[in-house]
Amino acid sequence: MKYRTWRKAELHCHLDGAIRPATADELARQQQLDLPRPLRLVAPPDCPSQAAYIAYFDDAIAVLQTAAALERAAFELGVDSAGENIDYLEVRWAPRLHVRGGLTVPEVITAVLGGLAAAPLRAVAIVCAMRQHSVEENIALAKEAGRFAGRGVVGFDLAGDEVRYSAAPQARAFEAARAAGLRLTCHAGEAGEPSSVEEALALGVERIAHGVLGARVPAIVQRIRTEGVVLDLCPTANWKCKAVAVWWYRDQLSLGTPPQSPALVMDPAMVAAAQQDQVVKQRRTAVRPMLDVMRVRPRRRPVATREPAALVPGR
Repeated sequence: MKYRTWRKAELHCHLDGAIRPATADELARQQQLDLPRPLRLVAPPDCPSQAAYIAYFDDAIAVLQTAAALERAAFELGVDSAGENIDYLEVRWAPRLHVRGGLTVPEVITAVLGGLAAAPLRAVAIVCAMRQHSVEENIALAKEAGRFAGRGVVGFDLAGDEVRYSAAPQARAFEAARAAGLRLTCHAGEAGEPSSVEEALALGVERIAHGVLGARVPAIVQRIRTEGVVLDLCPTANWKCKAVAVWWYRDQLSLGTPPQSPALVMDPAMVAAAQQDQVVKQRRTAVRPMLDVMRVRPRRRPVATREPAALVPGR
């Protein structure tokens, strides 16, 4: 497979899940952080739950508490992505998790956008609210993020522990984000019950991050199709979080993806299936519709424009 020669768009990449390990170590030393070594940056395959998996973001978040660190991490992510022949990159992260050192939310967003703007590819940002934060805090975040709409921020997301925190109470935050000019996506369907996907759909989202548990309920699959909602999938994370029990291709590939395996439109998990030519064609034709959801155009045309039915779980 000539995976690295394929032009790619990456739509599900967490800034704090893709920091270079060497950069994280250097930042921890510079900031004299009392963190155990080696830093915990890569979740193992035997995570007992999504909550345990999410904990592997903690050390990266700890070192990304200054504007310089955030800008550097964003820039390096752009450089690394371009090196994998990615020419359109959406980076998501939760700004409110990066204010421990005294930064404000606008300063956090500005730093990340600065790094992405300097990177050698088209890169934009999706601001994540957290399920464990209050509705009022997330409404305020949505309004702050909206001030950057058209200036690098294209979307609003909700992430965090799906088992402990429902998405439904955050409806007003999503309304605020929409009113501020942001497109909507939501993490759902990676832990807990398939109903979490329905909760995300009720928020008026155009994309769902993961969504795999929804495949267990035919009515949810049909609703995803009918409403034209796109799923950006992360099979590696789904397997580690126990959302899926079997990862039949896990020993077939070693492609050097960033820590915690952020998903690509043509990510390593998809490459295994790419041995079936029809699946390759389906993945390639999915690129344009997925980009259209956020109304952000790549610099060059993807190969086709069919609807991304292949991305609905179970197909």
